[in-house]
Amino acid sequence: MGGASGARWIVLTLAAGFTGFGLYPSMAIGWVAFFVAIGTVVFSFERKSEVGAYGLGERIAYSLDTFLPVVRLRPHHYEIDLVAWPKYYLYFHKLMGYVLASFLIAALNASV
Repeated sequence: MGGASGARWIVLTLAAGFTGFGLYPSMAIGWVAFFVAIGTVVFSFERKSEVGAYGLGERIAYSLDTFLPVVRLRPHHYEIDLVAWPKYYLYFHKLMGYVLASFLIAALNASV
């Protein structure tokens, strides 16, 4: 990343990690799988909302639905209020969905 520093270095590092500088946009699929898997595990610790009663498949669907920034698989997922630390992971989870989507869109636009 040459002489990049500060914010530019961070953006270039993320671009390299998420999409291989746009050369390998399919890398994003691995990141989606990674974050959905982590979310599935974290959301299994939620005991004070209905997510705690979800089975594995439902937690995977919840994790995927909350990770994808534009797609709403089940609107009810957005009405659930998590409690304690899974709630804070959910904020990070959603943020990473937007970050990954942004880099993927940039990579796909650059390759056109």
